[in-house]
Amino acid sequence: MKKEMPLVYIVLLNYNGVNDTIDCLKSLQNVNYAEMKTIVVDNASTDDSVAKLKSVQPEYDFLLLTGNENNGFSAGNNIGIKYAMKNNADYVLLLNNDTVVEPDFLSYAVEASEKDDNVGLTIGKILYYKEPELIWYGGGELQKPYFYAKHSGFRENKDAPEYNIQKYVTFATGCYFLLKRKTIESVGMLEEDYFMYCEDTDYCFRINKSNQKILYCPKSVIYHKIGASSGKGSDFSTYYIARNTIILLKRFLPFYRRLIPRLFWYYKMFRSSISGKLNTEAFWKGVRAGIKAESGKSDNL
Repeated sequence: MKKEMPLVYIVLLNYNGVNDTIDCLKSLQNVNYAEMKTIVVDNASTDDSVAKLKSVQPEYDFLLLTGNENNGFSAGNNIGIKYAMKNNADYVLLLNNDTVVEPDFLSYAVEASEKDDNVGLTIGKILYYKEPELIWYGGGELQKPYFYAKHSGFRENKDAPEYNIQKYVTFATGCYFLLKRKTIESVGMLEEDYFMYCEDTDYCFRINKSNQKILYCPKSVIYHKIGASSGKGSDFSTYYIARNTIILLKRFLPFYRRLIPRLFWYYKMFRSSISGKLNTEAFWKGVRAGIKAESGKSDNL
């Protein structure tokens, strides 16, 4: 580690999830990394989130920024990133508000990042909050030729040795993004066209194209309350994943390379729809919207 401890800004995005956000803030109070500041961006919540956050500010010492409109995950996080960059951040950590962290998670991640100039983004091991012995994310890869982002170690035991090895990966979930300043300066902000879902795949693809590395640091551990914000398999998630996958393929693949991944996604999601795991109507709405190149927040839901 460098002699001067890098300054890390942690950005939490809140939308009608104040209780989860406060739980996360509580866990951040125990973090043993000294040069850390926390920003909570409220993404135009429609409940009493802002009032509750203001009431706990003296106790948890964070900056509260508020958006005028909910323009999605990327837009909300970009508010925090811009503030951090203007205020001398060496790193910006995007952290889901429905997580809690181990006290040493940030120290391990920053130390690993500082030792490797090739690294632009670092992510740790993510365990289930309700099943802390099981892995939700233990590394990840962008699978070719399907252009499919896959978690490694999914529901494996947290102590499995193959998921306790520090290594380069090609995909990191947006649940936990530790970004170097140079990465944000060279790769840019999160893409706001998606509104919700696929923005992390987009960003990882851009980092990989820039020849910077994504580092998996298994000593850095957090816990995720899976699905607390939008609900796995909801009409909301089904629509945006279907639409945004098509946007993603158009953005990064030439026309002749889109057929295999598109067929793969159609098959994967259609199989889930006929088994009742997701809504068929929401799926096809999303497909049609993606083909029409619709982006941002949708009025179709």
